[in-house]
Formats: sequence, C-alpha cells, structure tokens
Amino acid sequence: MPEADLLADDIHILAGGRLVASGTPHELKSTYGSGYTLTVVLKTAAEQHRKEQQRQQQHLGSSNTPAVAAAECSEPAEMLLALARHHVPHAVLRGVAGGEVVLMLPRAGAPGFPGLLRDLDARGVELGVASYGLSVTTLEEVWPPAVVPNCSMAAMYCTATFISSA
Repeated sequence: MPEADLLADDIHILAGGRLVASGTPHELKSTYGSGYTLTVVLKTAAEQHRKEQQRQQQHLGSSNTPAVAAAECSEPAEMLLALARHHVPHAVLRGVAGGEVVLMLPRAGAPGFPGLLRDLDARGVELGVASYGLSVTTLEEVWPPAVVPNCSMAAMYCTATFISSA
C-alpha cells in the first residue's frame, strides 16, 4: 500500500470479489482518512526527571500558553492530548508505545495546528518532548477498517494504475 500511495495515479480496492473503493490516493485519503497524525517522541524518564528538577530549581515562570496542570493529567500522553484538544477539540489518542505518543487530528482542526505546534515548541521541556512530527494520514492507516469492517489487509486486493510520461 505505501508504494501505491506514493506512485499510483488511481487506486482500486477489491475485497470479497467486489470493488469497494476507487480513486486517486488523495481522494481516498480525503474520503476515508482521519486527517493528520501527530507523533510525539518523549524523552527517557531519567532525562525528563532531570529536566523537571532543573526547571523547578530555576523557578521558570508560566507562559501565556494554556495551562495543563500535572495534577489534572497523570501521564505524558494525557497531558499531550489535553494540550492538543485545547487547539484541536476532536483530537484522539491513537496509541502509546514505548516513548512514542500518536494523536489523530481531524482535517477540520487544521486551523488550530499552528497554535498547537507553537505550544509544543514552547512547552516541550515541561511535557518531556524530545521531538515530534505531523503527517497526513497514509493509505496504510486508512485500510481496511474504514472501507471494509472485519476484513484484514491480507483479504484485500489493490490494483494501482501508473501513468508514465515517457
């Protein structure tokens, strides 16, 4: 699916012998995708603890960004979700694995992205953020659940049309 996403002009998805979706990668992602994926890589617990101690010793003042108090959120993922929802109300926590937090941000929330990214930059140390990335939902993230519930990727067949200019 990643190759079709990057190279195909048209994609046709077959499942159970039926055509279930057809269109350009952009059309399919717009129709079935959830929007954007915000992936946040957290610093190690030891690094985060050290930074927090330094911050407390320096008595850093609060910024003009919305407050997400540690008392309100016990986990870094919850703190990041609360911050994201301040700017993009329908943000959803997709998963936490190791030191990585993945949030799904709807396309309709795009006007709130600049503020969210500014706050991530400004409050990165406080939130334990090592790095982050924002990407458009890929076709691999969209299929198959959005189109064919209870169908595995192995049971689907994808045909892609490539048009060469040569």
